[in-house]
Amino acid sequence: MLVGFNHVSIYSDLVFANAGIPLHLVTFATIGVFGASFVAAIFGSKVVAKFGPLKVILVTNAVIIFSIALFTVSRATSHLAPTVIPYITIVAVGVYLVVWKGGLNVALFPLLVSFTVEATRATVLAYGSVVLWSMSWMVAFVGPYLQYHLGPYEMMIWLGCALVGLILMGVFLPETKGKNSDQIQAYFKGRAAKASETHSNL
Repeated sequence: MLVGFNHVSIYSDLVFANAGIPLHLVTFATIGVFGASFVAAIFGSKVVAKFGPLKVILVTNAVIIFSIALFTVSRATSHLAPTVIPYITIVAVGVYLVVWKGGLNVALFPLLVSFTVEATRATVLAYGSVVLWSMSWMVAFVGPYLQYHLGPYEMMIWLGCALVGLILMGVFLPETKGKNSDQIQAYFKGRAAKASETHSNL
C-alpha cells in the first residue's frame, strides 16, 4: 500500500483530470487502465509461480518506481505539449496498475507465507492484514491532500517508499522459489546467528 495504490485507484478520475485529460475522456481512461490491470491480475499468479515471489516483487517494485517517475515528469511538463503529454500520464498509471495488480499484489502474501512455519503463520498473517489495511486507509486518506498541496509531485512520497522497500527487500529477504520451509528457516537462523556473533565481537 505504501507505493500508493489507493491513491491511484480511488482517485484515478481526479488524477487524470488534474493531468489535463479532457473531462469527457477521464472515465474511459480509468476503465482502460483498470481493465488492463484486471487482465494482469489473472495471469499474475502464473508469473509468480514461474519466477518466484521475491524476484517478481523486486522487478515490479522497480517498474512501479519508473512509472511514478514517468507520471511525475508528465504531470510537471504537461504545459509544454498539453495535447500530447497528458496521455503519457495514462500510460504511466496503466503501467503502475498492471505491475501492482499482476505482480506486487499477487506475490506479497505467497512470500510472507513462505517465510513462516505452521505455528506462526496465522499470527503473522493476522498482523500483516492489520498493517495492510491500516496503510490502505492512510494512503487513501492523505491522497487528496497530496493532490492539493503537491500538485504534479503528489506521488513522490510513494516513490520514496517504493525505493526504500526495494532496497530493504533486496538486501534482507531470500528468494523462496525451489526452497522448502526448512531451508528458508535455516537462512534466517543463519543470519540471526551471524548478527549475534558480530554483536558479541563488538
